[in-house]
Amino acid sequence: MTGVDDLTLFLKTVQHHQQVNRERFAEPYRLMQRVNDCFVIAQQALVDPKQVLSGVLCLRSQYAYKAAAGMAGAIASARLPGSIEPACSGS
Repeated sequence: MTGVDDLTLFLKTVQHHQQVNRERFAEPYRLMQRVNDCFVIAQQALVDPKQVLSGVLCLRSQYAYKAAAGMAGAIASARLPGSIEPACSGS
């Protein structure tokens, strides 16, 4: 494959917007960091849980949180209607 494909370009654009938004929205980003830190502390307390499902649910919750935080960071100010909406509608 030569050059940059559309998906790679899109992901690089999203990453750029995440970095910009971390700087533009520093206080909300710090809040997201503190919430993530709470997940880390909870995981450390679940090193050898009596209920295995507790650890699994904690990890899944943190992964879902990180995905949501990543999406929020990418689209908070960088709505990309020219590339997202046509792709979703099949245009």
